Amino acid sequence: MGSSSLPVELVIATALMVVACKIIVLDLKLVTSEQIVGLALVTLALGISYWLVKNKTGHTKL
Repeated sequence: MGSSSLPVELVIATALMVVACKIIVLDLKLVTSEQIVGLALVTLALGISYWLVKNKTGHTKL
């Protein structure tokens, strides 16, 4: 029987990698401080979400 659950950990990790790629190629001469703060908050939120999902599923080795 197959699992019908969404692989949330994989989705969050992919989103985190996309945001990281955006930050790497970011041209600081063209962005506003609000955009930088927004990217920082999105990165923090995705990082915390990923940690919570990893911690909930028991994959961490702390």
